[in-house]
Amino acid sequence: MSEIEQLLTQFLAGQSKQAKTRSAVNGRFKTLLDSQINIGPGVRSRSSRSQTSLRDLLRGEIGRDSGFPGILQLADSDFLGGSFDRHVKVWPLDDIDVFFPIDGSGLYYTEHGQRSRFHVRTDNSTLLNPLYSDNVSRWTKPDGTISSAKLLSGFKAVLERRYPNTKVAIDGQAINTQFSIDSSNESDGLGFDIVPCFSLFDSYGMEPDIYVIPDGTGGWISTNPKLDKVVSTKLQANNDKCHRPSVKLVKYWNKTQLSSKISSYYIELAISRDLETRNARGETVTRISEAVALGFQAVSSALQIGDLQPRIRQAPMVEDGYVTHDEKRKVESASMLSSLALSFENQGDEDKAIACWEAVFDDSF
Repeated sequence: MSEIEQLLTQFLAGQSKQAKTRSAVNGRFKTLLDSQINIGPGVRSRSSRSQTSLRDLLRGEIGRDSGFPGILQLADSDFLGGSFDRHVKVWPLDDIDVFFPIDGSGLYYTEHGQRSRFHVRTDNSTLLNPLYSDNVSRWTKPDGTISSAKLLSGFKAVLERRYPNTKVAIDGQAINTQFSIDSSNESDGLGFDIVPCFSLFDSYGMEPDIYVIPDGTGGWISTNPKLDKVVSTKLQANNDKCHRPSVKLVKYWNKTQLSSKISSYYIELAISRDLETRNARGETVTRISEAVALGFQAVSSALQIGDLQPRIRQAPMVEDGYVTHDEKRKVESASMLSSLALSFENQGDEDKAIACWEAVFDDSF
């Protein structure tokens, strides 16, 4: 018997002696989600109002400052991205990603030093693009390429002017701010990550669109948050609405047990890839408990591999967050406990199943 199995046996023996009234397994999960994890509809409504004001501000800045980049409104437009938009964000709501595709009139994209088959979207304005106007150094590097660092600084300056009493800071790939709903009470707000970017499409129509965003060092990296949302929506629909809760529950465990050591997106990608494979084989998930158990298995297996391949070829590898050997063992233990919990539930022994889940989530469950 392995060390982990011995610990499980000892834990279950202790739990069986406790006279506790327990609800159904999935009822416990729903209670945990509602009490500790989910973003309430009221908060989503507040964030929607804040987004509108924020978007109006940055879209309209070119009217106040003709040298500010134009935001696409026809070929593309500003949009929500990230875990909040995919409904897998864990409370608190401190980083709602809002992407602002910049008009790329006259610009072209290069890969490995060569002009790419991807074209930068533009609304085809007759006005000269301010990114390469007379004051070209405002937005470019000495080599003439667009500087993401200068764009971040420019967006930050607009936000600081409009919200002088609110903390606004560049945080890697975005500008983070606490955007206020009520201008008379700027402390009453939600966290937003504002991401200036360029929207690109494949001229041959053979590859997904890409969004080029700041890399945190003045350069650019590729991503496609809209593709992630399509996958998340499909998996949620095909698995009895169990996919998103399972991702949030594993992220919550990562937050409470590992201090969010594993990258949030890494967790989401590992779980969604595993579930996509299962669905392709004709398997579907119909219980949250099953989805969570499979989620822990997927993350544990992914950590043994290391960095994960992104969904688009141009994007960088998805790093796990530099998880240590001991932390990987803790994920493996959670995976084994969750699998055992699922086995007990399938046998009709919900008391032992809940005992296992209590060992995974501690007092939260």
